[in-house]
Amino acid sequence: MSLLVKTTIACTLAFAVLVLATAAHVRAECPGPGVLDEALIIVMDAHPVLAEEREEYRAQTRDRDWDAYVRVGYAMQGTNDDAAGPNASIQVKIPLFSNAHKIAVQKARTAWRRAEDAVRRAFLTDMEKLCTRVATVRELENLLPFYRERMGFVEERVGEEVEDPAALWTQTEKVQQVMLDYRRERDALSALRQTISRQYGGDRWQDLFALLSR
Repeated sequence: MSLLVKTTIACTLAFAVLVLATAAHVRAECPGPGVLDEALIIVMDAHPVLAEEREEYRAQTRDRDWDAYVRVGYAMQGTNDDAAGPNASIQVKIPLFSNAHKIAVQKARTAWRRAEDAVRRAFLTDMEKLCTRVATVRELENLLPFYRERMGFVEERVGEEVEDPAALWTQTEKVQQVMLDYRRERDALSALRQTISRQYGGDRWQDLFALLSR
């Protein structure tokens, strides 16, 4: 076996070990029910659109929470004092406002709830995409040790002149391709976590990112 082949094998194996060691510190997990529940709490609390809709609803409820009315009355015949006696004046309460305020409050509440439903559905859809990406990363993680061991086996057979050296080059290329695919998918997974966290987490996006990275 030539020095070039040996050097290539050594470098590839060393790189594979480094990648596998790095993989041990990079979580590739699909958020479970507990994590998902915590994530939804953050999203429902901090999502910018929901915060705006929630504030609009609260503003509507604060706008007027008292009854505005006038009292008009008249004294029955023979009554000189409106405040006393069986024939005291009759008073009628007449509202000054219609129910427009109640309708506005109801509309604001409905808009808020609809926005919550839309954000929740969109977030869960993106969680499915995240889990699909996680599955790809995990699959490549499992392939790395297999190809590394396979390359060591082929190396022994080439050294024993049982197998053609070309087979070793082929195996080396496979290992390198799997490692490149793994690193690309791992980086894409991290980027997707950050994108989702920034999109849904508002000013708490870092809390959401840390939660999804568990």
